[in-house]
Amino acid sequence: MAGKKHKYGLLLTILRLLNLLLAGLFILSVLAGYIPPSKFPFLSVLGLVFPLLLFINLFFLFFWIVLRKKEFLISLVVLLLGFQDVNRHFGFSFSGSEAKGKKIKVVSYNVQGFTHSNNLKLRNIKKQEILKFLLDRNPDIVCLQEYHSVDKKLYQPLKDDKQYLNAGTHFFQSYFGPGYKELIGMIIFSKFPSVNSGYLKFDGHRTFAIYTDLNTGEDTVRVINVHLASISLSPRDLDMISKGGIDQENELIRSKRIYYKLVKAYKLHERQMKAILKLAEETKGKVILCGDFNDTPGSYTYSLADREFTDVFRQNGFGMSPTYAGPIPFLRIDYIMLKGNGIGSVNYKRFKVGFSDHYPVSAEIEIEH
Repeated sequence: MAGKKHKYGLLLTILRLLNLLLAGLFILSVLAGYIPPSKFPFLSVLGLVFPLLLFINLFFLFFWIVLRKKEFLISLVVLLLGFQDVNRHFGFSFSGSEAKGKKIKVVSYNVQGFTHSNNLKLRNIKKQEILKFLLDRNPDIVCLQEYHSVDKKLYQPLKDDKQYLNAGTHFFQSYFGPGYKELIGMIIFSKFPSVNSGYLKFDGHRTFAIYTDLNTGEDTVRVINVHLASISLSPRDLDMISKGGIDQENELIRSKRIYYKLVKAYKLHERQMKAILKLAEETKGKVILCGDFNDTPGSYTYSLADREFTDVFRQNGFGMSPTYAGPIPFLRIDYIMLKGNGIGSVNYKRFKVGFSDHYPVSAEIEIEH
């Protein structure tokens, strides 16, 4: 009997220590959204697992309550401290609302180069499936990342796709500049006329944002399409993160490589987002920000954007709405955000379609004047 009590007491002691450790990690994951990766890169990586740490601390909270142990206060306190950040990851809206002003439908989609296949026939089939999906949504504005085409007449596919989508205008910019018979970059299709356009890039890096000013009839709205730096994780990296490894020595080396890839990308994201916010600030009017951040709501990158923009998902979405369709679950990295007086959202939707390693997201934007 005494032996059983001893084992039970030892188990509770281990669980208390584990709870303290995971509560501390949860607080650090919260700080990831407030401390720049250029200062403390480890925190930015830890911000990735905020949802996991949230669920674990919720488990401990109820576990100690069931056992009627005062240790429930450990997780309760840290959950209360991180409560503000829960709303970044979870939407609590059950339905949209009716627009009072002009309504504009926007779709943002990382199309993964139409599968990046070397098989031109397969790529064209995938492209037609995606274009048909977009046409069925009947959007007024489409922002695509990783748009890819191959044609002897370099820009002819852009014109054909614009016509197919019933768009009046388009603005395309290659990531690194057009190649022979091949384009890959970002594009904005729109039913509205464009009065100005441009792009953002740093020396030595690819283009990470394009923008166009659209005349909607009542107002001019700047649309910014972004694709922040890729983390460049290989299929083996993703497989290790999602499934774990067996060879401890090799996996330790690979873990370090993954960590440095993440840190490098997050530091660049910080610079890129600051440049995007400067562009938005110079606009002075209404702004729609769309695209692939390659960063989660727990990141400093998202925190920067969230200070100036309204995340449509947080206004009209429900649940977690992950947009990454790859092997790592629960990652929301694609966004539609709004800034300015007289602009808001009445609807948000994520489409769980298997055309890419991302899911498309859409929003109905209300513009008042």
